[in-house]
Amino acid sequence: MARVWKAAFFGALLAVAWLALPPEATAAVCSSGSYTSGASCVTCPAGSFCPAGATAPTSCLAGTYCTTGVAIGATCPTGYYCPAAASGFTPCPGGFFCPLGSATTTACPAGRYCPPTSGGGSVCSAGHYCPAVSALPTPATAGTYIAGIGATSAAAGITCPAGNYCAAGSANPTSAPGGTYIASAGATSAASASTCPAGNYCVTGSSTPTKAPAGTFIAGAGASALASAVTCPAGTYCGLGAAATTTCTTGHYCISGSGTPTSTRAGTYIAVTGATSAAAGVACPVGNYCLLAASSPTAAAPGTFISTT
Repeated sequence: MARVWKAAFFGALLAVAWLALPPEATAAVCSSGSYTSGASCVTCPAGSFCPAGATAPTSCLAGTYCTTGVAIGATCPTGYYCPAAASGFTPCPGGFFCPLGSATTTACPAGRYCPPTSGGGSVCSAGHYCPAVSALPTPATAGTYIAGIGATSAAAGITCPAGNYCAAGSANPTSAPGGTYIASAGATSAASASTCPAGNYCVTGSSTPTKAPAGTFIAGAGASALASAVTCPAGTYCGLGAAATTTCTTGHYCISGSGTPTSTRAGTYIAVTGATSAAAGVACPVGNYCLLAASSPTAAAPGTFISTT
């Protein structure tokens, strides 16, 4: 009986001892955005991602970024870049471009320009050139122009032709204003133009003045068209490029629009200036002779006589 009692006693002690033992620790299974650390779940740090059940953070992949507590990285947006383990996105600097999902920057190629946060850049516009790594287009040098797009250097500029000027950034030459002219190539502004002189006219884009036609005159400077020329009045004449009329000389007459005086015919003379027609010629008197363009009769030589005019 005593032996049975002892066995029961020791059995009870063992049961009590077992019940007193602490429960065995069980590992936690964590949700996405956190990872297991022993029996606890820890929020995934920035620059890493933690899918459900993760036991450690994983560095964010290049081309993505990971804020705190994410299960997977987000794609780096256009115009920004994200190296490995990025916690945010970095703006793409000028002269570089960053397409969607970029891990690093890419240099802007020659012929294009890439402002900050560019996703691909733009073709260099006319009037400009873009070397490699351009953030903005560079204007064509003053005195030259660049007509096409995609130029890569200042050498693409064409010298501005005479009769025109080209300010910095010109895609095409600008014509000299009417009433002025630009004689030399490579002009940079309208200030390079000279006023058309009297006796001439200068249409838009003139490189040299054009003389007023013979028989007309242009009195003032700055004429812009042939219509500025005035017909020379009768009694005067106007040579090529005349700025004023000239009175018809003796021995001559000048009808309206004369470029040069017309000689009075032989056998007549015109003694006055400003004659307007052949009718101004006076018949040479008996005893005299009158050559072509005579302004007065000439007496016959001694010992001779002239019976007719």
